[in-house]
Amino acid sequence: MEKLSDVQILDFYSSDLSKNYYLDDNHIKVWEDNFIENYWLHFHRLIELSDNEINNIIIPRFNRDDLKVLLSTISLDNIVFSKCTFLDDFVIEGLKIEQFSLIDCVLESNVFFMSCEIDFLDIKSIVLSGNLNLIDSEINTFLIEGGLFFESIVLNNTQIIERFNFNSLSIKNSLILKKIIFNSKKESLIKDLKSIDDSLYSFENYLIVERFYKIYEKHLEDKQNNKFLGSFFARFNDNDFSEFLEKKLTGDEFKSNRDSLINVFRNYFLYKKQYVFKPDVRLEESLVLGLLTFHSINLKNFHFGNSNIEKLKFLDCDWHITNRLIIAEDYIKSAKQLERQYRQLKRIFRKDENWHMASLAYISEMEMVLKKIGYHIDENKLRYFSKYSLEWLVFQFYKLFGSYTQNYVRPLSIFLFSTLLFFPICYLFTEVDALGVHNYSEALEKSISNSFPFVKTNLEQPWGPKFIQKLFSVIILTFTILGLRNRFKQ
Repeated sequence: MEKLSDVQILDFYSSDLSKNYYLDDNHIKVWEDNFIENYWLHFHRLIELSDNEINNIIIPRFNRDDLKVLLSTISLDNIVFSKCTFLDDFVIEGLKIEQFSLIDCVLESNVFFMSCEIDFLDIKSIVLSGNLNLIDSEINTFLIEGGLFFESIVLNNTQIIERFNFNSLSIKNSLILKKIIFNSKKESLIKDLKSIDDSLYSFENYLIVERFYKIYEKHLEDKQNNKFLGSFFARFNDNDFSEFLEKKLTGDEFKSNRDSLINVFRNYFLYKKQYVFKPDVRLEESLVLGLLTFHSINLKNFHFGNSNIEKLKFLDCDWHITNRLIIAEDYIKSAKQLERQYRQLKRIFRKDENWHMASLAYISEMEMVLKKIGYHIDENKLRYFSKYSLEWLVFQFYKLFGSYTQNYVRPLSIFLFSTLLFFPICYLFTEVDALGVHNYSEALEKSISNSFPFVKTNLEQPWGPKFIQKLFSVIILTFTILGLRNRFKQ
């Protein structure tokens, strides 16, 4: 292998790489084998010259074979990729390292960590066109802060030992946590997730915007003779940038696609100001045993299937709420599984003394029980005289008259209506006084004495209607008291 000088090394890794690959019929990059081999054979020299921080270079394909070539020439304890552009898949397999960092990088394909053991994995402010996948790996501390992920983040059968923190992430598809046991020693946090509307802003649009920002930064640098101010104003002054863009797009270079470029930037500024806050968060076959908090997330697309999440905490999260709590799986899962899911949420909210949300989760749990009984009746063609039919009627009564004891307004309204109007009217048209006259005041007196045990009357009335009203009133009053207790629970 020819030994290169330090200057030659730096020139080699800052050179144009486009001549070393071609695109096949599926628009997949096919790299020259000799170039890739030389790239990774000399890469350890770049690491040494950069003091383990690789900064502002373009990196071609990086797969398991390339990693083997690299590790055959150097022993890595830590490495940082900063402001680098990865043109192809980035696949790390079987790596054991103390620290691995991706900071402010752009990755044009997918990232895979497979069967890795990493003490500290730090991913910050990156832009990723494809998926971020961690598979069968063991991470002591895992931090992801900031970044645009134009596909999904997937953790599959990966163990987080110490803690993890996902903060300020924008994801097009899903955050998927599959077959994970969350038993970290310190409190872990998933905070401020947003979803990306791909019709509004795509990875290709991002590259176009960045291209023009770099042109604008250079324009400001030349104008102000200050590199820092040029970069600062380029990113934080939308009006000046828009004016510069209008002037720039009038040139012949952009004549053919000016309208499409204007639309890209219009969408970009809309994206910055009008986010769609409904990320798709999925826990699949996972178990929460440690301290894990969801903070400031819209959970209208929250799926947790057959996962156990009872030790999960929710802080300042948005939910899909009508007259009850509705999770994303409400429309696609069986009632039996949904019953367990709502029961878990009810316990979480009760533990946090969030009585309102616990009440909404309980209502949903009871709705699933009612639906499950209905399914059983339909499947077994049971319609009338069976224990399931009777149970279904009892639950319907519990729902319609008691609001599952989570709302005191409905049973109290029913109690007052039945006492002051319904039963007096029934007595008025079915009974007469001693003079054979229908008397509403006597009918009202009978109804009030039947509804309130401490109110007595000397008026005679049949045993049957009296018993029915007393039983009904006791049940409705019980529903009212329980509803008051649950509403004002401390």
